[in-house]
Amino acid sequence: AVDLLRPDEAKRVIQVGSDAGFLTDIDDGALDIHPLLRVFLESKLTEENPRAVNRIVARAVENLIQHKLWDAAFELIQRFSAESVLIKLLEAASDDLLAAGRTPTLRSWISDASDTEPIVQLIAAALAFREGRFHRAQALSALAARGSLTSGDLAARAYLVGARAAHVASHEERAGFLYANARATAESPKLRRIAALGELLVAIELERDDAPDLLRALETSDVVDPTECLILADRRLSFETHLALRVDVERARASAQLVPLVGDPLVRTSLEIFSATRWPQWGIS
Repeated sequence: AVDLLRPDEAKRVIQVGSDAGFLTDIDDGALDIHPLLRVFLESKLTEENPRAVNRIVARAVENLIQHKLWDAAFELIQRFSAESVLIKLLEAASDDLLAAGRTPTLRSWISDASDTEPIVQLIAAALAFREGRFHRAQALSALAARGSLTSGDLAARAYLVGARAAHVASHEERAGFLYANARATAESPKLRRIAALGELLVAIELERDDAPDLLRALETSDVVDPTECLILADRRLSFETHLALRVDVERARASAQLVPLVGDPLVRTSLEIFSATRWPQWGIS
């Protein structure tokens, strides 16, 4: 955690460690400790008071989480049986790992955690959704939302999973209700927008009177995130085709150029599938 030091101190520590053979540059400036030194330091750590060890490990894990070094954080948790910080890792890493399609990793991680924890129930719901078990996804997401009411964003994430599962299962009214709950509960602007995008799609499919206003509100706000831009483009296409309006083909083609910049496989394929089934002759995807 040399980043916690002043730049001059960090440089000196790295130089001394490298000169002594304790540190090695493994890839693009990333540093690793010599294996023998690692074993020695860990053996000395186990001689400390258990509470002190827990505090040290917790600080190290939190530093790794801060830098999004998810796998290294989990390895440290397992090595020292630091289940107390596993929940923090799951809360921080789950969205990134789901977006990257790393479902086996998440399934393995939650096997070491209590299934009564809201974040564990949320991840299990998200995994069930990806496996096509929509009823289970809705049930688990409801448990997660109920157990995480003190955390607005966690509850909102649970409502979102339940809404998506209900939507895919053709329970549009239920999905609209859950999307609205997610939007009302969310603390972060990003989650509120995601919930609004979901509610918009339901409004379009149900031909609700508020669909044009929901679309207009989303399109007039500043959006720079490629994932959100692609989802919004998909909603615009849905709105135009569902209501038999003129489709802005050039706008759709421009949006399709964002696909390589989006990591979430569910979002990446949405516009491609939509265009291939609705109007393949226009070559939008």
